[in-house]
Amino acid sequence: MKIFFECLLVGLGGTFGALCRFGIAELTSAFAKTSFPLGTLIANVGGCFLIGIFIGSGQDERSRQLKTFFGIGFLGALTTFSTFAAETVSSTSEGNSGIAIANVLANLSLGFGAVLLGMMVGRRFQSW
Repeated sequence: MKIFFECLLVGLGGTFGALCRFGIAELTSAFAKTSFPLGTLIANVGGCFLIGIFIGSGQDERSRQLKTFFGIGFLGALTTFSTFAAETVSSTSEGNSGIAIANVLANLSLGFGAVLLGMMVGRRFQSW
């Protein structure tokens, strides 16, 4: 019974994360006319920041259900390594090596930076 409940939490979190991911992609493509995969970058960096807050606040250690719903389900569906990789390869095959390199550098540097910043913010929440 416990595994069924955890699967349900992952599924619910994943549903909300996927809907947010879709919304970010749609809004970004509507407002930013660029060949750079900005929607994926926003989703990935935002997810990195949120997981940083989650870890920094200690919530990942306190609540298995919250970790399952939010950390695995929601953030797992929100962030997307496969789309990042496919867009990067596609840019290269289309002759846009500069965009591909910028995409890799932006996702990695901003993603790691967002996790660190989120952890600092999360630690501030923890001390309240």
